[in-house]
Parts: sequence; structure tokens; C-alpha cells
Amino acid sequence: MLTLIATGMSIGFSASTSCTAVCFPILIPYLASQSSTRILGGLKTVLLFSAGRLISYMALGIIVAWIMGSMNISPLMTPIVTIILSLVLVLHGLNTLGAFNFSQRPIAKACRGISSGKPHFILGLLVGLRPCVPLLAALMYTVNLSSIFEVMVFMLCFGIASSLLVIAFGVAGRGFINLLVSRIGLERMRRLSGLVLVILGAFFLLQGIGGVIHL
Repeated sequence: MLTLIATGMSIGFSASTSCTAVCFPILIPYLASQSSTRILGGLKTVLLFSAGRLISYMALGIIVAWIMGSMNISPLMTPIVTIILSLVLVLHGLNTLGAFNFSQRPIAKACRGISSGKPHFILGLLVGLRPCVPLLAALMYTVNLSSIFEVMVFMLCFGIASSLLVIAFGVAGRGFINLLVSRIGLERMRRLSGLVLVILGAFFLLQGIGGVIHL
């Protein structure tokens, strides 16, 4: 068991740089869109985001174990998750820009509710479901494990270790954002971050649609 834990932590830590590069373009604009400027608030956001990724990793590990080591995961999974992620980002970005404040119609209220419900945990879930090379390597390792429990322990250790840099840089990023806010103002910072989230969401949407078309 100690070998399993050490292996999971080692692979996860070696993948942490790659995981940080994937998560930061999403996480930093989201942190900047929040009205709170507290470091502890930023830490809570990053921890919930990382918890979402962790649950996704464990779920994927269990799925791989359940199908007896077969990697026949539908190729539609990545583009569909990417499209859902893009919609969450666009909705939150539009809400930050005040796009849903002009109307009380049911559709506008629903969009505002989805985007303003602090979806950092949902974002983490969706990001965790988008396969990357380190995650695929971890999933391939689980094929050799003998039980669901071992798979869960391994993916838990992998997820925790791969999140260390994400958490550290997320908190540092909150501090950097606070410096920017002190110079350009909170409202301008939130509007800028909202615009970045919409652009990022549009990029992911095009990426997801392109993935579906090329299947």
C-alpha cells in the first residue's frame, strides 16, 4: 500500500506543472471575477476547484477498473465535456459583465442562477474530465491494480499531488489580482475578467465543436 501511495504521489507531483498550465487559464480569470478580494476566499475557491478535479480523477479510475482495463472510452467524451465547460465559462463571464441583469424572464434568470452559483467545484469536475497525457498515464497504471479500493487510493494520491502547485499558484494569483485591483479598481477588474472568461469559453466551444466534427 505504501508503494501504491508513493507511486501515485510521485506521478501526480511530476504532472503538477502540466496540470497547473491547464488549469490556470480558467482559474485565474474566474478568481478575478469574484467580488471578494480575500486570500482565504481565493484559497477556498482553489480548494473546491481541486476537489472537483479529484472526484473526476477517482471516477475515471473506477470506470477504467470497471471495464477491466479496456480504454474504450467514447471519443465523444472530450469534445462534449469541452463544450459543457465552455458554456459554463461563457455564462459566468456574461453574468460578470452584467448581461443577465436587464431582464427577469425565465431564461435570463436561469442563466444568471447557473453562472452566479459559485461553480468552481463544477469547473473542477469538468476540467478533470478532459483527458490529458499525465491523466492518461495514471489511468493506464490503474489497469495493473487488483481492486477498486487500490484504484481509488492511487487516483486520490495522484489528484492530491497534482493539485499542490495549482493550489499554491492559485493563492499567489489571488494576491497578484489584489495588486491589480488596487491599481485599476475592482469593477474594472471584474469586467476585464468577465471578458476573458467569455473569450476563453468561446475558444473551448470552437475546440469542442471541432472535436465533434472530426470524429
